Amino acid sequence: MKNLKKRKEENLRRQQRKLVKRLEGIVVHYDNDYCFKDYFGMDDLDSMEMRNYICEYSIGNGVKIVKSTILNVEILPDQFGNKKIILDILAEDSKGNLYNIEMQRAPTIADYFRWEYYGARNLSSRLKKGGKYINLKPVYQIIFMRGYAYGNHNLINRYIMRNDNGQQEHENPLMHRIYVSLPAIDHIVAEKGKNNLNEFEKIIYLFEHNEPCDTIEPGKMVNVIMSRYKRMKQNKSIWTMAEKLEEAQMIEESLIEISRKEGLEEGMEKGIEQGKKERTEEIIKQMLSLKYHTDASAWLSSLSSDQLEQAPALILTCDTFESLQQQINQIQS
Repeated sequence: MKNLKKRKEENLRRQQRKLVKRLEGIVVHYDNDYCFKDYFGMDDLDSMEMRNYICEYSIGNGVKIVKSTILNVEILPDQFGNKKIILDILAEDSKGNLYNIEMQRAPTIADYFRWEYYGARNLSSRLKKGGKYINLKPVYQIIFMRGYAYGNHNLINRYIMRNDNGQQEHENPLMHRIYVSLPAIDHIVAEKGKNNLNEFEKIIYLFEHNEPCDTIEPGKMVNVIMSRYKRMKQNKSIWTMAEKLEEAQMIEESLIEISRKEGLEEGMEKGIEQGKKERTEEIIKQMLSLKYHTDASAWLSSLSSDQLEQAPALILTCDTFESLQQQINQIQS
């Protein structure tokens, strides 16, 4: 038992040393949550065209999305800081279909539960008071992740409700969950070579390897992504926030790596619960200081968990601290 405990302690120290080394030279990756939001979660033409394309390709049913509008960009700080950083993009097309797009770099079992919950929540939110069930429109969850969906190594896995014989529940299912596995791009490259990748696969290659598959002809959309990334890098306040998110993501990945090696993933989930609110406040405080140049410690400590949960997304859209406070105060505490 003593030897086992000693090995665990040494492994923990080794992982901590690796993390410290990584944090010394932070590189904001192309699949950084903050950057991902800028590529696909804005209302300008380039962002809309790329958003429509990745939705069309991921869903794979041949339906053309003519126009999509951003409903909200949501950071979920109940999974913030030393836990998950989740920046969801919610978009609606001209037919009323809902698209929930997310990048998850370090998925755990808890995420699969969360994705099911969010799919149900998104669908239930579509039914207005007095509305008819027959008028409900489909909800598509598209999850890009550094990992594989359960049981296979496909690039794209599409899920709907089916019976034991593989027959779908009915002709027009409302809930669709799609996983896009970034590591699968290496299998595709091995099969057909970098020169034969399509536009979608080139985007996945960029996210997985943090560089284009072809520096001469990287692809139209990859060029747009790289251009937007460069533009963000030139904005000091935006880039600092991206670096903060990258730092927190590294901590999260390190925690998951340690927990998996020790078989303690569930214990990790419980162990960091106590400090989530404090860590959330600290990160939001840094975001406020970067954007509004103000110390809002006292104000933050007075906010409820629901208000804190929505604060990061509002920081991205509110031009002044006063307008942020007004919108936060309208949220029921």
